[in-house]
Amino acid sequence: MQVLPASHYLSAALLAAWPNLLTLVLVVRVVTCQLTGVTTPEVSYSISSLRPNARRIGQASRGHWSIANGLPGVLEVVFREAARRL
Repeated sequence: MQVLPASHYLSAALLAAWPNLLTLVLVVRVVTCQLTGVTTPEVSYSISSLRPNARRIGQASRGHWSIANGLPGVLEVVFREAARRL
């Protein structure tokens, strides 16, 4: 996980448009397909109004994914997530 201060990477105009934006987050996960056993990296980007604190943002990210991973059938039925993958 990389946690970066938004003010170091975004223009003044973007920061003015997003006044509460403080942090840019890059997360790389290693995902293993249960059917094939193939392991691939998965990259996601996030923005946050939290200060750039890797420990705190990491806890929030893991908390989100623990919930998401615990409800795959519900997510598929409610949000049709499999249909949205590229």
